[in-house]
Amino acid sequence: MKTVGWRIKLQMFILLGVIFLLAGMAVVFLWNTNQQAAMMPGQFVLVGERPVIIKEGKVYEYGRDGTWRHLELIGEAKQIVRGEILCVLNEDGSLYYDKIIDSGEEGLPLTSAYALNMAEKALILNKEEPFALINQSLEYLDFRALLRNGDILYQGLGEYDRYQIDEEPPIFLSGSYILTSQGNVYYLKIDTDGYSGIMNTDLKCVYDGKDIVTISASETAARCLGLRENGTVISLSDIAPLDVTDWKNIIAIQQGFNYAVGLTAKGSVLYVDYNTSSTEEVTKALDLWTDIVQMAAYSDTIVGLKQDGSCLFLDISIYK
Repeated sequence: MKTVGWRIKLQMFILLGVIFLLAGMAVVFLWNTNQQAAMMPGQFVLVGERPVIIKEGKVYEYGRDGTWRHLELIGEAKQIVRGEILCVLNEDGSLYYDKIIDSGEEGLPLTSAYALNMAEKALILNKEEPFALINQSLEYLDFRALLRNGDILYQGLGEYDRYQIDEEPPIFLSGSYILTSQGNVYYLKIDTDGYSGIMNTDLKCVYDGKDIVTISASETAARCLGLRENGTVISLSDIAPLDVTDWKNIIAIQQGFNYAVGLTAKGSVLYVDYNTSSTEEVTKALDLWTDIVQMAAYSDTIVGLKQDGSCLFLDISIYK
């Protein structure tokens, strides 16, 4: 009888151990589910209206026939930035720009000739010193690059200059915004004095909550989204923040010129702009999207990548 009782106690002990183990695994699973990791920026973007993605260091383009085509580029891709022209940063720090640059005369700032001239200079500098990250495509003015020593390369008066951030190490760039290793966001304003021609730089901390994991900013305006560790989002803007206070469980963000897009962990896409009626109409259209694993936005186009590899497109200009 004593042996039977001992065996029953042993079985109960083992059963309780299994129950506690399963309970612990469930807690860990739920924790990981709630603490969704932010998607790496630059892995799925729009180049014009073409979805482009990085898979295992290779770049693929989504065709009109609904199939993905491998772009045979040299190097292992690390980051793509949205724009009209394909611009890819490789793991070795080299830059690919899908345009033959023949800028001719330099021209003045805010002209296409000047932009091409600065793009050419950026490519020359890139051959001398590899980039760690870039903020946007070369066709935009205010192109910047994060160098491996932590300096930021920016457009000066016809040349590129360096800016060193002493406050906190930068780890990501988007538009004029900088994400630091501490999870804070800075805005680097660079302008020219119209009278003296002197270039002025001004670095300002715009968020110090120490919990931002990624940012997305407009290329042409001082507007930025920040994704927090807990899956919520903040909006930083030169005019007024967008209302993203009720967004939860977000894993990816995209800042448009005057709108914001977020991807939830459940595969739905959220949208908001400064117009209530267009926000409602676009939201209704996006409510039909399900099983979205990645999303991108550029100009007036939003695209969602589904689990089966197909893409959904939405032109938001028709709702404005």
